Amino acid sequence: MNNRTMLIAATLGCLAGAAFSQTGMHSGYTYSNVTFSPANIFYGNSPGPLVGGMDVFPDGRIAVAEWGLPASVYIIDGLQNGGSAAQVKLFAKGLDNVMGLKIVDSVIYVLEKEGLTQLLDTDGDGVADQYNCINQTFPSNVSMLNLSFDLGFLNNSFLVPLSSDVATGGYDFGSSQQAGTTAFPGRSQMYKVDATGASTPFAGGFRNPNGVTVNGEDIFATDNEGSWMPSSKLIHVRQGKFYGHRTNPPQQFQESNNNAETPPVVWSNFNDATDATGRSWGNPIMLQKGRYRGHFLIPDLVNGEPNKVVRVFVERVGGELQGVLFPFVKSYNNAGVHRIKEGDDGELYLGLLGTNCCWGQRANMIKGFHVLRPNNNVPFEIMAIRSLGQSGFQLEFSKPVGAAGNQAARYTATSWRQVASEAYGGGNRSGFSTLTVSSATVSADGLKVTLQISGLPSAEQLQSQPGRVVKISVNGLSAQDGNALWTQFGAYTLNRYGPGTDYTAVENTTRAVSRDVEAGWKLVAGNGHHFLQFSWDQTTPKNVAVYDMKGEIRFQVNEAKGPRVRLETGKLSRGMYMVRVQEGRKTAARPFMVQ
Repeated sequence: MNNRTMLIAATLGCLAGAAFSQTGMHSGYTYSNVTFSPANIFYGNSPGPLVGGMDVFPDGRIAVAEWGLPASVYIIDGLQNGGSAAQVKLFAKGLDNVMGLKIVDSVIYVLEKEGLTQLLDTDGDGVADQYNCINQTFPSNVSMLNLSFDLGFLNNSFLVPLSSDVATGGYDFGSSQQAGTTAFPGRSQMYKVDATGASTPFAGGFRNPNGVTVNGEDIFATDNEGSWMPSSKLIHVRQGKFYGHRTNPPQQFQESNNNAETPPVVWSNFNDATDATGRSWGNPIMLQKGRYRGHFLIPDLVNGEPNKVVRVFVERVGGELQGVLFPFVKSYNNAGVHRIKEGDDGELYLGLLGTNCCWGQRANMIKGFHVLRPNNNVPFEIMAIRSLGQSGFQLEFSKPVGAAGNQAARYTATSWRQVASEAYGGGNRSGFSTLTVSSATVSADGLKVTLQISGLPSAEQLQSQPGRVVKISVNGLSAQDGNALWTQFGAYTLNRYGPGTDYTAVENTTRAVSRDVEAGWKLVAGNGHHFLQFSWDQTTPKNVAVYDMKGEIRFQVNEAKGPRVRLETGKLSRGMYMVRVQEGRKTAARPFMVQ
């Protein structure tokens, strides 16, 4: 455990403290650079944050955690109405390298380098006054690169992905590049952490899993190129699986799977010249709004890369997920995008933490916060690519294709494999080859083109030689309305031959939280009691129950009316509890601490 100076005066838990250009912004969105009031509130008197973690409240406010030591959490207000200016308030400070922030039942949790911390505002003044330790058992050493990454939440448990034991320069301790060393145990894994703080290893083989999201019951994470990672990738995380990064000594999921890597949903095409994607990915999100609903977006935090945000379409083939990535937001402002979230109206919030190389050089990173708001423009782009089997693929477009759509010469296809090796980024684009597009057939509505492609491996070869990527490029094709193509390529990760079905989530069986109910009440501590304070619909009867972390009801108040309800929590022993409010069929819950 690292020794640190106490940096805050609060109750501390986990801490001791038309034709469109091929570069630029997606034409379906209007871009704004956010300015903040007060100015220069952030670290180093910066006019913008260095975003490590980010999430959105039900009422549209945004919580942002700065990365670094010390790190702070800020609440941003005023963006949900379409403005480019925002009010910002310091909520918490003195934190350590926060990379993950998750809002659960309107309470902020942050993932620091060595632990999970709950931030509570018990007196309702908009500033955290309790920093409660949920867990501080994540193994770490002095290396700056031993990071705990993004934070997920599913079925009342947090999802905590840890980096491998990475030394300065990017190689692992215990690798041949770090002679005489061994890897710190317990790294390179995703953990599940319940409300009591108990942690359980869930899956392994991660290098830098700098992003996690939950869609229904499905868990997804990104990982980044380096040792045993030829390129970045999007992973469908399942319990007990191994995802390719090897440690020395081996971690448990590496051993239990005998080094057999479960393939990702998508490989990036890093080192692919001006089409490169995935130098260093941040968090994925599954869009819930607009024409791209059901597609992933993933940002790239390295400055100057040609594609700053990619879009991923996913299909289910043979019971497993695989997909294709497309350019979405291309280079702009030379800024690396670290975190991305979606708002209620489909706006995209982009948090910057741009870097060219080194996590340790905090002052040299690009800071800022941008918003993309959907407009009425519909660009001409490839919306999806689907596998049709060994014979080829089908491309789906956003607009009917022009007269050249049936010319096979307009399409080119190349293929390679991602083959893991210990060398940093080794095995990237191995066995590169050019395939032959023999025909292109346009559907009656002009929205789909079926390509016959020869040179693809047999189904047996596909299974015995995993890591196959097929890149399809489209050259000089316009829509019937004259628009040029925005997405001129798609890189498809071919784990199995289709046809398949478009991905939809396995639905989450836990309660569906009403956003109105969740945003409409606050829990405030008193001397030997707590108050539930309601800010809306104060006359409708509400049933309130307090549970312990075993799920047992400790007491309840039925048919409560008025602006607040007094809970006699002083009768409870010290620890974590959960309060649930039910109004008709609507329910919401949030945890709290009895001191």
